[in-house]
Amino acid sequence: MFPFRIKAGNDKLICSNFFLSKKNIEIKIADIDKINGGIFSGYPSRPIYIHDTKQNITIGFYANAGQFSELLKIILQNVSEDLYSELTSQMKGN
Repeated sequence: MFPFRIKAGNDKLICSNFFLSKKNIEIKIADIDKINGGIFSGYPSRPIYIHDTKQNITIGFYANAGQFSELLKIILQNVSEDLYSELTSQMKGN
């Protein structure tokens, strides 16, 4: 699922304007248990996927498009320390 609009705060993301859908999805940053793809897989031009463990949903976005790089920065600053450490070690390995 790729939202065209994501509003980000320090504690949650509000995703809306999905292709052919008017639904809104709210993801608490504390519930993000997995981030992969894009720069974390060694391919910065590919989308980044974030997974919300409580709702069991995954959304994707391209971090190299528009202000989505700022979105990634906000997410990384607010995810759990364990997930942040895992992601930085993956990046060092790539």
